[in-house]
Amino acid sequence: MDKFKEIRPIVLGLIKNGNKLLVSKGYDESKNQEFYRCLGGSIEFLEKSRDALKREFKEEINIDIEICSLNRR
Repeated sequence: MDKFKEIRPIVLGLIKNGNKLLVSKGYDESKNQEFYRCLGGSIEFLEKSRDALKREFKEEINIDIEICSLNRR
C-alpha cells in the first residue's frame, strides 16, 4: 500500500477548559521530536464523524463525550 495513494479520513476533538486544551503527546521517530495533537482517530467505513469521535474518546481515555458546535459557549 502506497501511503500517498490512500485517503484516510480522521476526526479530532477540541476539548477546552478555561484556557487549557486537552491534547495527547506523541513522538515522531523520523523527526526525532515530540508533538501534541487533539484526541481522535480514524473514521470507519460508513461511520458518522460524530460517532467516530465518541468512539475514539471512549477507546483512548474511557470517557463518554457530548459533542457541541464551536459556536456554543
